[in-house]
Amino acid sequence: MQSIEPGCCTYINTDHSGQYFPDHYAVSIEDEAFLTPAGIPVSEKLEYGELFTTDAALLERFAEMGYPADTLEILDTLLEDTGIEVHRFEDPYSLND
Repeated sequence: MQSIEPGCCTYINTDHSGQYFPDHYAVSIEDEAFLTPAGIPVSEKLEYGELFTTDAALLERFAEMGYPADTLEILDTLLEDTGIEVHRFEDPYSLND
């Protein structure tokens, strides 16, 4: 099961195998005209609600926009006060958490 409710900050994915829902991250953007450090509007590289399946794909896309980060924690710090947020899918039903 996958559920995305951006207004409630709910991002759920119970498909651990990734067979049906491989997504692990979703991006929200407050201002699509916001200029990135690379000098391009964020909307040229990202769409609101865009989904990513791996850390590497997410970090690579943000590096192209001028946000070089080796980890998601560093990326979160770089994105503070930009209006861009990375949401991580969670499984509230998992016994492993």
